[in-house]
Amino acid sequence: MPGAAPTNKKTLLLPDTMTQPGWDFLAGRDDVVGMRYTPGMPRAAFHALLADADAVGLSVTPFGEADLAAAPRLRVVGRHGVGYDAVDVPALTRRGIPLMIVGTANSVTVAEHAMFMMMTLAKRGAAMAAMVHEGAGATNSPTGRSSSSRRCCSSSASAASGRGSPGAASAWR
Repeated sequence: MPGAAPTNKKTLLLPDTMTQPGWDFLAGRDDVVGMRYTPGMPRAAFHALLADADAVGLSVTPFGEADLAAAPRLRVVGRHGVGYDAVDVPALTRRGIPLMIVGTANSVTVAEHAMFMMMTLAKRGAAMAAMVHEGAGATNSPTGRSSSSRRCCSSSASAASGRGSPGAASAWR
């Protein structure tokens, strides 16, 4: 037998923080194989994995010129999260490698989380939750007054939601 038949199967280097349904989806495909890496792992170990990768998915892992040099087969980089300031876009461009981003895919969730955090701060959510756990009544407020007598959010709290897609979604909601 003269050797293994060539394959078009692509190797995707993906963060091990990806949920199990994502790994299951990849396992059901015959054109790709998923390889796990741990975000924040030592660069030398990351570079060793990059040597066999056709694609890499980034979450919080920065990606620069040295990473690109360790990835001779790399054809695409995907970035999940807000922004891509930790990715050396000019280096990717020089190699003709596209950078894929999720765009506004998670904006509503981020907006809801931002609103939740602002409301938690405005309404002293942690202190109120502690009172409930301790069995204290609604009149035993840390402020000495009913929570219904306080304004919900100040204009400065609303401004903290930002002007990007999540901020716009917060304002709309």
